[in-house]
Amino acid sequence: MLYFEKTGTVIYRSKPSVKTRWNFEVFTALDFIAAVTNHISDKGFQMVRYDCRYSNKCRGMKAKSILQEKAEIAKESGIEVIDVSEYGPR
Repeated sequence: MLYFEKTGTVIYRSKPSVKTRWNFEVFTALDFIAAVTNHISDKGFQMVRYDCRYSNKCRGMKAKSILQEKAEIAKESGIEVIDVSEYGPR
């Protein structure tokens, strides 16, 4: 981010946008503040904290696939694997 005090403009650099295919945007100082504060959520608004890779579902599916891979490796090497996931505490 660069701010030019003489002209009152802000140049914001980021990854290339899919829509514009540019990696920068030129704002006036007030427009930049408005664009940044636009991303602040309302008071009491429930935000999505984890999406995609970090969601509970994806983490569970990843853990399940790792367990299946370990079971296949153990089966190939002749080790007996006992599944105790269905058993709960007494």
